Amino acid sequence: MIKFKELRYLCEKIGKGKTLAAVAKAAVDSLERVLKGCFACLYVLSDDQSKLTLLAYGSYPPAVYSIDRSNVSYWRAFARRERLVLNCGLLPQEMLFVSNSKQKAIIPLLWEERQIGALIVEALEELSKEQLELLEFVAFVVAKSMNVVKLTDTLEQSLKSLSNLNKRQKLLVDVSLKLFEQPTKEAMGRFLVSKVKEVFGFDEVQVLWMEGESGEGYRIFASDVQPQLGDLPFIIKAGKPLQMTVLIKDEESLRGLLTATSSEGKAFTKSDGELLSSLCGYVAAVLAARSQLRSIQRLRYMERTLVEILIEAAKENSIEDVCRYIARKLSETMYCDVLVYKIAAENGTKKLRKLASVDLDKTLLGEGHDEGLFPLQNHRYTEEIPIAFGGQVFGLLKIIDKHGYFSTKDTKDMLSILARHLGVLWAYQKAIHETKQEALKDSLTGLWNRRYFAEKIKEEMARCERSGEPFSVAIIDIRGFKAINDTFGHLEGDRILVEVAGFLAGAMRKIDVIARYGGDEFVSLHPRTREKEAKALWGRIERKLKERLWGSRNLQIAIDVGIASYPDDGKEKEHILGRADERMYEVKRKAKTNSLEV
Repeated sequence: MIKFKELRYLCEKIGKGKTLAAVAKAAVDSLERVLKGCFACLYVLSDDQSKLTLLAYGSYPPAVYSIDRSNVSYWRAFARRERLVLNCGLLPQEMLFVSNSKQKAIIPLLWEERQIGALIVEALEELSKEQLELLEFVAFVVAKSMNVVKLTDTLEQSLKSLSNLNKRQKLLVDVSLKLFEQPTKEAMGRFLVSKVKEVFGFDEVQVLWMEGESGEGYRIFASDVQPQLGDLPFIIKAGKPLQMTVLIKDEESLRGLLTATSSEGKAFTKSDGELLSSLCGYVAAVLAARSQLRSIQRLRYMERTLVEILIEAAKENSIEDVCRYIARKLSETMYCDVLVYKIAAENGTKKLRKLASVDLDKTLLGEGHDEGLFPLQNHRYTEEIPIAFGGQVFGLLKIIDKHGYFSTKDTKDMLSILARHLGVLWAYQKAIHETKQEALKDSLTGLWNRRYFAEKIKEEMARCERSGEPFSVAIIDIRGFKAINDTFGHLEGDRILVEVAGFLAGAMRKIDVIARYGGDEFVSLHPRTREKEAKALWGRIERKLKERLWGSRNLQIAIDVGIASYPDDGKEKEHILGRADERMYEVKRKAKTNSLEV
């Protein structure tokens, strides 16, 4: 099993890479350290997307340093954007790292539907499902880190080109360098407005963000501005006052607008527009970089938090406690409402019954919550994930996300992993419960056994000590049972025992407990019941029992019942059971005497 510290080790090693080659080398080296007996290499897609070129390898160099479309097996998996696992025995020897490899896995590197490259791993043994999932996770982290590196390179190149501008332009470079220091996007907008006004002397400057983003000021829809501007980076409108609009846009999307107005006739020039376009392009790049960084931080935070939650949840004693713990911790750390339902059978139909529920508005934030990782947004999102294991669905995990933290694919995948692990815990708890229940039941009659009854009477005594309520116990013996065994055999005796046990169980109230005490003796517990009420109950049961015929021989049988109550007959379990046993034998002696007299 892959340990959490190994996942953290992989993420940290990969995340430290400052170049594409460093990221790739860190990935293959750390993978080979975590997965013993595996050899890795990493390829990147060429600019014309015609071939994959080797970027880094681990212990052994691959025989092929570039993979073009003629290599059908590799390229087909890469084109389909899905992993491919090959049997090395079916591959040419020159395509292998080492001669005794058994399996080769090709994992595409994808980032936001863009193909970046491929991670190829050979293993001396067959790769498990868990190992393949780890490889896909590493490929995801590598793709993300490579994207950040490329973005950083783009930003650095932009800064180098801006550094060659004139004095006025250099002042804007100083502004751009301070943009990244702003704690929030809103602070960035206010800072940008103040500096642009100061440098250019425009009458009015505004920054407008796209709809859906949080913060102060105006928001816009992409559909409102795209028809006006098209692909132009800026436009200048004549009139009084003059107006200039500049796109805050990167390669991915439009993020906002900068608008400026001036009453001067020649306030806006083409060079002003180009300069502000470069600055706004940098603003968009900074926003993209911050977004990517928050995404990686949030993903790592979720990974660490979910692992910690699952480890602690596994220590709980019941599945109800497990679900309550997970719901509470998930709500506290991920800032959302959490509900857990179980599938229950009612009147022959399956229904969802609430097992645990945590409303964020009524819960204090946990110590693990970080506002920097999860900026508040006015958003509501619901995710429902089945809790299942081994083909059996146990329940449903429902997340009500009020602030849009779980709306990304990464966080949805994390929640699915959590639900799968919860399904494993559920199945484990169910198996333990069933095993305990079987251990507490009599193998012949199916009633509870003596051990279970001892636990229940102990619990009832503790409850009654607190509440002052009474309870009664009854010891029941089948009259003349030894004669039945001697006359008709033990098989017939066992048959009668099973029938009587089923009859007595059906005659009990929901709050009562009946168990087999040993041989032909049974014992029952009647909460909130005085001795007089217990005698009336057993009087009705005895009359119904005498009306029936039992076993394959259609025998008439009778029972002897002794009843004692708490606290009238004692406050210790041994005293109460002893008194009930004495009264049962008194009943038995009277019945024998009456029989002799007759």
